[in-house]
Amino acid sequence: MENETLHVADSMRSHIEQQERSGMTASFYCAEHGLKRSTFYYWKKKLSPSQKSNFVSLGSLRLSGRATVTFLNGVSVCFEEMPSADYLKYLIG
Repeated sequence: MENETLHVADSMRSHIEQQERSGMTASFYCAEHGLKRSTFYYWKKKLSPSQKSNFVSLGSLRLSGRATVTFLNGVSVCFEEMPSADYLKYLIG
């Protein structure tokens, strides 16, 4: 059973790499290669490098004055005064 799982993992890793190089959407690639999208996405998540945090270290923060927080999706929020850490956690959460 373990060998079969390793074979499937290797096969899916190859498909994931091919899809990324092809420029095709995952949906189109799966349709072209007879793969179930749910299976493709399952293995893509399972084989991805360990979960990376989407958080960026802010280092030292100035606790007063104007501040802009830009999220990874490109949305920016401007503050006249730096908000509390609890409020920032609320925005992210």
